[in-house]
Amino acid sequence: MTASHISERNKQIVRANLTAKLAILETWSRTAIPWLRDAAGNEVRDSDGEQLLDYYPPRLIDFASWNGTQNCQSTHTLFPELSSIKTTRRSTLSEPYHSDLQSKVKAVLDVLRAKGREQLLLANKTSRIETLQAGADYWETLARKQEGDIIALRERMSETEVKLRAATLALENNRIEAQRVIDNLNAKVANLTGLLAKVAPLN
Repeated sequence: MTASHISERNKQIVRANLTAKLAILETWSRTAIPWLRDAAGNEVRDSDGEQLLDYYPPRLIDFASWNGTQNCQSTHTLFPELSSIKTTRRSTLSEPYHSDLQSKVKAVLDVLRAKGREQLLLANKTSRIETLQAGADYWETLARKQEGDIIALRERMSETEVKLRAATLALENNRIEAQRVIDNLNAKVANLTGLLAKVAPLN
């Protein structure tokens, strides 16, 4: 095989690799960029609880170095072709015979960046809605509790008012009874004093 044949064969291999990488990204641009997942298949979230996208190359230089090892196992399971893509030289897409692919890669990367922002925005929006809903549920629950506390307080106040009125009435009755007893005692003292005054001169 001549050097020209070898060179042509290598170009074909490289082009097939570039095409395979492009095909994966085009699929993601039409559907969705996979979410990053751990070994158990659970979505990985950042410190704020937001979902994270699995790796995708945002620029041409990243496209060149992308070889599938940057992606999680879950994405590999969904896209087994990731295991066969390889790194290429940064200048590969700049070769004249790859100019058509270069324009397609640039276009799909633009779409993917927008797609990534959209997915994260929707995920974040959902999280904010859930957070707001949780907050609303909390305040609604708190309001119901406080309403119940107010009703219970009013009931206790009503009971207290009844008891206070009864105690006031009892106190008034006791005062009247005490005054009656005092008046009776005073009358008896006055009567005894009068009797004593009559008896005293006899001595």
